Amino acid sequence: MPPQKKTGYLTDFEKGQIVALRKKEISFSEIGELLHRPKSTVQTFHNRFQKRCDANTLPKPGRPKIITTRTCCRLVRESKKAPHQTLSELRNDVAPHASLDTVKRALASVNIKKSRARERALLKDEHAVKRLAWAMEYKNWTKEDFEEVIFSDECMVEKSKDPKGIWVFRTPEEKWHKDCIHGVTKGAGIKLMVWACIWGRNKGPLIPIFEKSVDRFVYIGVLEDGLVDVWQEVEDTVGDPIFQQDGAKIHTARDTMAWFAENSIQVMK
Repeated sequence: MPPQKKTGYLTDFEKGQIVALRKKEISFSEIGELLHRPKSTVQTFHNRFQKRCDANTLPKPGRPKIITTRTCCRLVRESKKAPHQTLSELRNDVAPHASLDTVKRALASVNIKKSRARERALLKDEHAVKRLAWAMEYKNWTKEDFEEVIFSDECMVEKSKDPKGIWVFRTPEEKWHKDCIHGVTKGAGIKLMVWACIWGRNKGPLIPIFEKSVDRFVYIGVLEDGLVDVWQEVEDTVGDPIFQQDGAKIHTARDTMAWFAENSIQVMK
């Protein structure tokens, strides 16, 4: 297999070889074969050398790049080290001579932009282990299997919650990376807890919870108001429904589990 032709600028040594070999009347094709360069590269250089009597390559026209390849690599590296820093902080640290738009374009060229950090529950290691175990247990379930599950949860609705988001540097594939998310906790303010459930493409009732303290007895009352009718409807539709809830203490309390047993409601583990 013939060696691959080289690309890029000719070295000073190659330029000297071309000039010397042409003086010996060796063809451009033969010189190209010797140097592993395309014939057109050899011929173009020699023609320009004869016109200018100078082997040096003329500088490119136009303004040089403000962000060099090396600086761009550093921008990428520093943005991944500290994705929560602002664009101004990154610019001031790596390329203070460049404008914010120039830095933004350099990052965009490698598919990195400042994006709002995705929010998700702030999980401890033991929570992550339990969630993974749950996912592995039901990983082979089909869409039809999950349509028989009544998924439920409580939600705290808050008034005037701060809409300000957190922005990070990331690629689209890094949106759930641990360094590119913003862990959130429940804040204080005017709020109301509600309970709801869904199954398949259907929604259950939205049950407000007005009690300030929600214990197992309040939760059982919510289930009586919101789940009993839904359970009957799903049972009539799919046959063998399953109820899903998280592992909150009021959900797994002895009185709560006894209520499920009395009403013949199967709870997903």
